[in-house]
Amino acid sequence: MKKNIDKILSLTILSIFIFAITTTFFIEISCPKCLKGKNEIFFGNKNALVQVVIFEDFKCKYCKDFTLLHLSDLKKNYIDTNKIGYTIVPISFICGSNNFANAAIAIYNLKRDKFFDYLYEISKDDISIESKEDVFKITKNISGLNHDLFMDIVKYKIFDEDLEENLKISKSIMKRNFVVPTAYVNGHKVKMDNLNKAIETKLNEGN
Repeated sequence: MKKNIDKILSLTILSIFIFAITTTFFIEISCPKCLKGKNEIFFGNKNALVQVVIFEDFKCKYCKDFTLLHLSDLKKNYIDTNKIGYTIVPISFICGSNNFANAAIAIYNLKRDKFFDYLYEISKDDISIESKEDVFKITKNISGLNHDLFMDIVKYKIFDEDLEENLKISKSIMKRNFVVPTAYVNGHKVKMDNLNKAIETKLNEGN
């Protein structure tokens, strides 16, 4: 019993530490104040003139479609080239998606360079993921990941409260038009199929 309590305390301390880092360093710089969330996932250039914020549930079919069809080009052309800052606000409202989201946040903080590999993997059409065990099977071969800590984070749902808060935030922003994925470019909502065009427009305005 004492061992389990110590483990839970350690995980709680870790989650507080991760939250402090993301909120004080990444979130303040990368997101308009109205679009702040908990434990956001950030890539790209925090000082870029163009900041993109995406609200998504990793189990959502349309979020998966966006990842498979568009994220690779977006990453290659804008994120990896540091032309933009790219923030994902993870939310969970689909049954079982908190497993996906807890795992995503954990991988981002424990082995950041493997985050997109994980995201692509869970978005595949032929992948059936319903449980924590399914997530563990997908991530078991990620080298350099502290698997024991990762599994405990997912098992104990360390980030569930943050995900619930993000859902409230997203609904308060979108109101009756709540839908995922939803994209904002420099604080302005844009259609997902117009995201690249909106980014290019803002980049050209800055030149």
